[in-house]
Amino acid sequence: KFKHSEKTLFIIGGAEIYDAGLHRCNELYLTRVHATFEGDAFFHFDVKDWKELSRTEWKSDINNAYDMSFIHYENVEKIDELVRSYS
Repeated sequence: KFKHSEKTLFIIGGAEIYDAGLHRCNELYLTRVHATFEGDAFFHFDVKDWKELSRTEWKSDINNAYDMSFIHYENVEKIDELVRSYS
């Protein structure tokens, strides 16, 4: 059972773990690799439920084969719940 605290918890895959935990998250730190890969499991989330707070872009280089974005999101639904709880 989860208990509210001020601590930060990071969920680091796989797909079933993300599906089970994403609805509990207030924030999401997402690294998006700008490439297409074959696979049988994917991370899906509805961007309309999240507000983008920041984004950093990286171009491919000698150490990284692909362009990437690091995106920080805030869960809009969770923030609305928090505001309602204080109203």
